[in-house]
Amino acid sequence: MEANSLREQSIYRTLRKKFSANRGCLAGILATLAAETAISLLLPGLTSRIIDGLDRRSMAWLISLVLLFLATVLMGGLFSVLNTLLSEKAGRKACDELRKDIFTRIYRFPMARHKSARTGEFLEKIEGDVNILVGFFSNMLIDITGSSLLVLGILVVFAGKSLALGLVFGLLTLLIFSIFIGTQKKISLLWKSARDAETQAFGEFAQVIRAAVDLVGLGKEGYGAGRFREKFDRFGQKQVRASFLGNIPATIFYSLLNVGEGIALAIGIYLLKRKELTMGDVYLLLSYVGLLNTPFFLLKYQFTQLPVALSAFSRLDAFYAVEGEGE
Repeated sequence: MEANSLREQSIYRTLRKKFSANRGCLAGILATLAAETAISLLLPGLTSRIIDGLDRRSMAWLISLVLLFLATVLMGGLFSVLNTLLSEKAGRKACDELRKDIFTRIYRFPMARHKSARTGEFLEKIEGDVNILVGFFSNMLIDITGSSLLVLGILVVFAGKSLALGLVFGLLTLLIFSIFIGTQKKISLLWKSARDAETQAFGEFAQVIRAAVDLVGLGKEGYGAGRFREKFDRFGQKQVRASFLGNIPATIFYSLLNVGEGIALAIGIYLLKRKELTMGDVYLLLSYVGLLNTPFFLLKYQFTQLPVALSAFSRLDAFYAVEGEGE
């Protein structure tokens, strides 16, 4: 089959169709993400205004600003709940449709493919790899997008208060993203290898269970246990290696973030002494530095999980190509 025909059957095109049929939900997710980001940026600004207005504003003005702060917090919680609901709905619906699609395709596989498959291989892909994609679309992709928007917003605020601070955190952010993006392909291959080893291990276990009676009758029960142990040990080694190497970018990321926090604190104190910033502005900068921990922590976690999702995409895409081989 030609390459273009195979691409027509790829998992990426299939998922695009699933999500395109649910544009309203996707628009709602983007809207709630934007609203959450705006509220997260607004709250420290309101507190900064309250601090600067303590000795120059009326009590009525301060109380109204406090009430606005509380209303904004409640609104942020509402948007967060709504975003979670919509993303779970969209992700699970698309992946449930994907399960049906894969299940249908299995029946059209060449007979040789069915005969070569290990016991439980097809089920492991449907419930293993597709479940990984449920997590990817339900929270991982949402967290990465929302966190990136929040980081961008904070960088804009930093640049507005101090060009030096904006440049420092801008460069650190570019460095952090380049490290993660640059290592994803290699780490993804490691996780794909680990997932393949897992499939082989559980396939071997199913084979040993099915042949248990014959093995016991021949006095070879130790042979089956040895085969399974060998496969499982190989899977364990590959998973540990993928996990260890996958966490190295996250370690570098935290080190860079700590350096950035120290630089932000030093710049804030310097500008305060020069009276170029108010106490409210200093609070605002320190709040945003602290606020950066949340999106960067989510990015750190999700980027370490991203190779697992990419390996699931790769495995399922290869699975889709099997039908084309038989045509």
